[in-house]
Amino acid sequence: MNSHVDIILHGRQPYAHPGHDLGSGNRCGHDPQQPRFLKIKPPPTKKQRPWQQEALIKSAENLYYDRDLIPGLGYHLDRPLTLSGMPPKSRSDGLDNIVIVCKTMLGLMDYSSYMIGRPHAYKKDVWSYYSNYELYKFVQAELAENDYPFPLTADKITPSFVDRAIAALKEQGMLKTKTIYRIVEVRNADGSVTLSKRASTAVKRLEPWALLRLGALTKQELEDFSSECYERLKKKKARNRKAHEATRQAKIEKTQQEALKMRAGADVSPVTEQPPVRVKTDPARNYEQDLQERYNRDRNAAWSQAFDDGLFDFTSLQQAWPKSWHDNDIWCKQNE
Repeated sequence: MNSHVDIILHGRQPYAHPGHDLGSGNRCGHDPQQPRFLKIKPPPTKKQRPWQQEALIKSAENLYYDRDLIPGLGYHLDRPLTLSGMPPKSRSDGLDNIVIVCKTMLGLMDYSSYMIGRPHAYKKDVWSYYSNYELYKFVQAELAENDYPFPLTADKITPSFVDRAIAALKEQGMLKTKTIYRIVEVRNADGSVTLSKRASTAVKRLEPWALLRLGALTKQELEDFSSECYERLKKKKARNRKAHEATRQAKIEKTQQEALKMRAGADVSPVTEQPPVRVKTDPARNYEQDLQERYNRDRNAAWSQAFDDGLFDFTSLQQAWPKSWHDNDIWCKQNE
């Protein structure tokens, strides 16, 4: 083989069809025989994962070894056929990325609903979804824990690493995404901080058919595992709801006592003792409206001070202060 061809090969295997497109091949340094997902570890948990979840995480590797499992991932179906009569194969490093992201999502997924996120502690059907950037942080942490003999290390991974993998999975209908909004702090050039609303993409759920296609579980085993997870989550939410109600009731009682103490010490005297200055520009106004307006101003000022002092239960404040000036005068006379 001449030196020109040796330079093109760069240590790769000879092209299967000599004389045709010798410049094609893999130059990124990725070794198809040693993919990075072989050493990746799923996110740690306090308890050991069920065997069904472990089997699903392991079976995600089938997407790399069996290109016919999801042909849209393993091949470029929209391109002309090669000389062998097959569609062009997808890049091995791209499939490696997809497997790593799938393993991460399967480790974070709630199998009672196939959602990729954190369920609310006690509310029903309320979720906090992981954005693509949060998934990227999980992937980066998992890759950083291992010593890889590959050129692409954890410090070179970018968020687009996850974005491309999720886009490929979504294109095949294997998952659903959702637009989520977050309030972030933005530091300006003058040092001030402002709040900004940012939109980002998050994976909502994985489709059950995609899990079955991995081949780790049968349909009945997946349904039984999902039902088991649902019952476990239902009992956990019931315990959390009961504890929340007990804590909430104790907090309300404490806040009400603090509101009454603050009400007793607040400078909101009976409005009839200090008649407001009449404004005669509006003939429709009467004395009752002026009294109520003055009382509302005093009450709102007291509420504002209460919030500044750390009292955030608005219901307790409403109960401590009457709505009308007349009821407030009665309360003041009774508590003189």
